[in-house]
Amino acid sequence: MKNIKKFFKNQKGFSLVELIIVIAILAVIAGIAAPNLIGYVQRSRVSADESNATLIANAILVELADRGGNTYSTGGDANSTVEFRQYTPAEANANPDRTLINDAIGNLQNVPTQKVATGNFYIKIENGKVSVYRGSDTTSLKVYPN
Repeated sequence: MKNIKKFFKNQKGFSLVELIIVIAILAVIAGIAAPNLIGYVQRSRVSADESNATLIANAILVELADRGGNTYSTGGDANSTVEFRQYTPAEANANPDRTLINDAIGNLQNVPTQKVATGNFYIKIENGKVSVYRGSDTTSLKVYPN
């Protein structure tokens, strides 16, 4: 019996107060680090959108080169944008811009979508120069070229 009492008496460990202090310190560190991590996530989404916009522009330029034209403009005017998404054959046949986009998507493995916001990218082509926007028209944020 003396050996058991001696064994428990010699046990060393952390008190409840010490454990609570350690947990409080970890909570403070997490509180400081969380805003920085959120900033990194937002910057990575912006970077992904820029990369996707470059990918879209390159796919469009390849398709324009395959067609042998560098004077193409979307919608026939400088303010016309087209949503970059897969169109049905009926939708594509109704608009040459959509046919161009479907053919450009054929050069990609998948259709890039926005990471910062929801939805698709929009493109504008003016005399063979491609601009990619995040939003629905040219008043939205221009992502490519930046």
